[in-house]
Amino acid sequence: MIKSQNGSFNKNVLRLVTGTVLAQGISLLASPFLTRIYGAEAYGVAMIFTALSSMITPLANLRYEISIVLPEKREDAANLLALSMISTIVITGFISILILVSANPILEILNITSLSPFIWLVPVIIFISGISTALNYWCTRSRYFSQISGAQVVSQLVVTAGSLGFGFLGYTTGSTLIVCTIVGQLATMMIFLFYVLNKDKGLFWTSVNLKQVWAGFVRYKRFPLYSSFGSVLNAVSWQAPALMLGAFFSPIIVGFYGLGFRIIQMPMTLVGNAINQVFLKHGSEARNEGKLDIEVKKLFTQLFSIGLLPNLIILVIGADLFAFVFGEQWREAGVYVQILAPWALLWLVSSPLSPIYAIQEKQKAELIMHGVIFVCRISAIFLGALYGNARVAIALFSLGGIISYTYLLVQIFKFSGLSILIVIIGIRKVILISLLYLIPVIGIYIFSDNKILIFSIGLLSLLMFYMTHFFNLKLKNKLCMTL
Repeated sequence: MIKSQNGSFNKNVLRLVTGTVLAQGISLLASPFLTRIYGAEAYGVAMIFTALSSMITPLANLRYEISIVLPEKREDAANLLALSMISTIVITGFISILILVSANPILEILNITSLSPFIWLVPVIIFISGISTALNYWCTRSRYFSQISGAQVVSQLVVTAGSLGFGFLGYTTGSTLIVCTIVGQLATMMIFLFYVLNKDKGLFWTSVNLKQVWAGFVRYKRFPLYSSFGSVLNAVSWQAPALMLGAFFSPIIVGFYGLGFRIIQMPMTLVGNAINQVFLKHGSEARNEGKLDIEVKKLFTQLFSIGLLPNLIILVIGADLFAFVFGEQWREAGVYVQILAPWALLWLVSSPLSPIYAIQEKQKAELIMHGVIFVCRISAIFLGALYGNARVAIALFSLGGIISYTYLLVQIFKFSGLSILIVIIGIRKVILISLLYLIPVIGIYIFSDNKILIFSIGLLSLLMFYMTHFFNLKLKNKLCMTL
């Protein structure tokens, strides 16, 4: 039974990761062209818009979308999907009225009046994202992982093709990037909607009614009471740095930060989000069987093994790497990535396991955790702004992330019943091997100025590490199965 569950978990993660890898691969291959078409200011304007809308988007479903995967009966889950969509419609209407009444004063306070022509698109993207998120969780519950992967690929193709096409035609402003992003998300929503209605339309027609929707509203009220505010706090703490960097410095600095953050976020997008999505379902089953600590330890060790060496390499050669791949004008973005690398590792290994709060119904603790992260991030950027140096602001942001995500890991281990000492013993070998593979990268970086050689050695070390590590892991699994 354990072997079967592990196989199912890995297979579902692989399905999600496959789509994400393809989508991010498309984005990564296009990035060297896009960074030579669009300037840092265009990226900065697009990221400021994304930051503003992303701070509100988590509130769209009032976090009822998480509850979709929890009930045993599909009929109950169908009513929770309806509840999530109703919440999205209500929140979108409220935000539309708020923007209509007070958009200009808000933009002036945030010093982002350049977004005035696009502010009306905020309710549009909130509605699209809210519906897509609710349908995504329904697909997760129904194990439609291949369809989720397909939607990711199509969405990224739309965004990339649009950005490149309009860029080559001379439309190289932030508004082009904004519109292409919205159209890509719309494509995702339409794919989910088409597939879910095609598969489950009969279930929704016979099961959804206002009485059951209200019952779900009451039964899972902890999600809007605690998780929704926690998710908004989390979103604000993620997106506020872009807004604050724009307000205190310039859109160009936001553009450097935006590209750097996007690249350093890629491992999370490739692996972490997929594990997060599947862990919510499988973690609930492991808790019921008394094996949650085993599941958490296994996932943490795998994530740490995946993330340690690439972050160490970025820490050493990040600036030269960005100058080589994206152009010399983006070297500053590489410096930001070097500063953020230690925090990014902690983010990668902790965030995918954060559904532990929902699994153990610890929404209060989750809200407090989001509050700690929020305070650390906002304080860091503000102090850096007072100092008048963007690099100092990014460094303090990274330090705050290290502190808060270490605390998050401690809570995850505590709620899963896992000893920190056991975790440390489990990763010591990975640390030693990663440091050994880092030595040639450091040597070449010190004694050579050849960017191609530095990049090649870093990539070769990474490939050799992964091939060795996962070959040994596969061999170990085969021995365990044999025994």
